[in-house]
Amino acid sequence: MRWVAALITVCAAGCAGWDERPVVPANPPLAARDLAVVDPPAREPAGMLSPREIHRDLEVLMFALRAYDPHGMPGGILGDLMPRDLPPLAKRPITAGELCRLIADRLQWNHPQPKVVVSRATGERCISFYEIQGDKFGRHGPAGDRAFTLETRTTAAGPVAVLAVNRFDARDRDAWQELPRALAAVESGGLIVDLRQVGGTDPTGGMLIARLLAGRNDVSPVRGVHAAASDVAEVLRANRRRRLGTDDTTPPPWAAPVETPVEAIRVPRDRRVIVDQGCREACVVTAIALRRRAGAEILGRLSVPWAEGARPGLVVLPNSAIQVEIPTTTVDLGDWAGIGAVAYAPGTDLLARALTVMDGVLAARARVARWLEHDPPPLCADPERLSEDQLPKAAIEKFDFFDFHRISRLSTGRRVGVLAVLSVGPDQAARLLAACPGVNATRGIETSEGETIVPLDAPKEVLYRLANSDVVVRIEL
Repeated sequence: MRWVAALITVCAAGCAGWDERPVVPANPPLAARDLAVVDPPAREPAGMLSPREIHRDLEVLMFALRAYDPHGMPGGILGDLMPRDLPPLAKRPITAGELCRLIADRLQWNHPQPKVVVSRATGERCISFYEIQGDKFGRHGPAGDRAFTLETRTTAAGPVAVLAVNRFDARDRDAWQELPRALAAVESGGLIVDLRQVGGTDPTGGMLIARLLAGRNDVSPVRGVHAAASDVAEVLRANRRRRLGTDDTTPPPWAAPVETPVEAIRVPRDRRVIVDQGCREACVVTAIALRRRAGAEILGRLSVPWAEGARPGLVVLPNSAIQVEIPTTTVDLGDWAGIGAVAYAPGTDLLARALTVMDGVLAARARVARWLEHDPPPLCADPERLSEDQLPKAAIEKFDFFDFHRISRLSTGRRVGVLAVLSVGPDQAARLLAACPGVNATRGIETSEGETIVPLDAPKEVLYRLANSDVVVRIEL
């Protein structure tokens, strides 16, 4: 163990260099008054910033971020991440322009914060590399004079209505009154609400959609609006008034309650909402309301912080003259970690994907309805034994390609554990499987479409007989 003791001795003297974090002399502690802007406005330095200057700017930024509700989301996340992510930027001399871009990248990297806006002293905004453009998801910025359009698309399983929202603007409040009549006339079992690239701050239209689909009036997900009361927040607000001449003290409009009640109408049973990072303010509140109150599943990436931050303050970093707008009011939207949005890679046409999903949902509904009207046949009908060579193509396609070939290589009579999806309810699935010799099954779980997922094990030949039944939809290892 002598080498361990020697290593400890050496490290006590000089292992600090192994740490990637820069070694910068300590600066005096900050107070809120240190964040106050001065006149005339500082100009952007022409040369390189030293590591010490960069480190001080980053200390000021992390101190100012306290104004963004440090005890809640997302301020708490920023408070945890920034001490880890920002200091490494002070490793080497860089220009103010490069520092501005790097700060924007760090703020959008782990937990995107679109309401924290970083700009150079010239007013040029620093755009993060991580900001994804909306057209990557199949829709450019909505245009046109109408607040929304409603049309019907055709799928193999039946028609699907598509409600495409163009904007959430106070000038469209009267136009939204046409929606109940238009939606009631839809002859479709499925509805897709397209919220991609939708801006605007007025929640009237969004809350109307949510109330119609939920069949209730209390649909807003907003739990409260909290204005930070700290000395830091007050200084940042004063900075914005002094430098930009604005400081809106009213609560954000997208968090305002919408009290207009609506009458219940017939609406499509199955709903999907498609979103991207261009869904902002009232659009985000609408998506969350549709998920929580109307049971609609969300497809795409929902940037919740677009609706959480309001009433921006301003901090100017002392050495680089970089300007950072930081929200000083937080909209409480509850626990959004469980919203369950299904994200897709950039380049995915979300509307096409949603239509494919809805086609599958409608097909499942039709399968379930078939066996409600007619008694299903026994699952393990003749022939008593069935080999892979005798299995019809339609039955083979109920297995994953690789799963089928894995099972087919097993010895005769070998038992296999699988998940089987049946187009009947749990009680009926249990009765049908109990009458099938060789099957050991537990009680299944009912899906939202009424089908049942059943864990079971059986000899591989019995699995083939199950796959040959019209009641079995698919079998997965």
